[in-house]
Amino acid sequence: MCRLFALRADSPRSVFQPLWAAPNALARQSTEHPDGWGIAHLKANRIQVLRKAEAAHDSAAFRNRARDVRSELVVAHIRKASVGSNTVVNTHPFRHAGWVFAHNGTVRKFDERRRAVEKRIAPKLRSKLEGDTDSERCFLLFLTELGREARGDVLERAGRALARVAAYTRETDPPGVPRPSVANFIATDGDALLALRYGKALHVSAPGTTVLREGSTVRELWISSEPTDRRGSWRKLAHGQGVALDRRMRLHRFQAS
Repeated sequence: MCRLFALRADSPRSVFQPLWAAPNALARQSTEHPDGWGIAHLKANRIQVLRKAEAAHDSAAFRNRARDVRSELVVAHIRKASVGSNTVVNTHPFRHAGWVFAHNGTVRKFDERRRAVEKRIAPKLRSKLEGDTDSERCFLLFLTELGREARGDVLERAGRALARVAAYTRETDPPGVPRPSVANFIATDGDALLALRYGKALHVSAPGTTVLREGSTVRELWISSEPTDRRGSWRKLAHGQGVALDRRMRLHRFQAS
């Protein structure tokens, strides 16, 4: 399994603490998830992505990027390889067609399911495959589902697409698989940010906000597989629960079956 982190805020924030310096920062978590790291952040209205096939805790590049980034949007990932080799093309976050995507989890018995998953991806997107992970294929399947959506704004359409991909991983689990597939996702187009828990724990924190109500406005939202500190404001999402922020920092919820 991997670990996810994301931040969306109304003004640029430093992420040095949660990525590097906090008691349970991603760098510390990477001692158990050492197979690559990636940081995406918004800069001058463009998403910049840096990925390395090395352990974050032993990477000067990770430390430097964590120190230097100040942004209103950040997505970070540390990898523990379960499907696919330890290479940059298999390292998250993935980027295509204006979207950035990261996955924490595993599609069980993926070698047996690869062909079936790939057939569900739109041919023009299938040709963009670079690596051999289940995660990259989940990303392109998300873009395929998003392209079929015609109802609602981008946040609604993306939420439904993300939920369908997550549910699909469980619906097609082989009979007798000892543990179900896990599909925790984070996706952003630079404005909208979506996170979905579908399996392992995923936590959210909105400092200064006591209740995360549908349609409420927050100043910042932090998302992490594990709480990075002990501020006490972290909340664990329920299985199948998704949260999203639009460009106006309004909170929305969505659900995967």
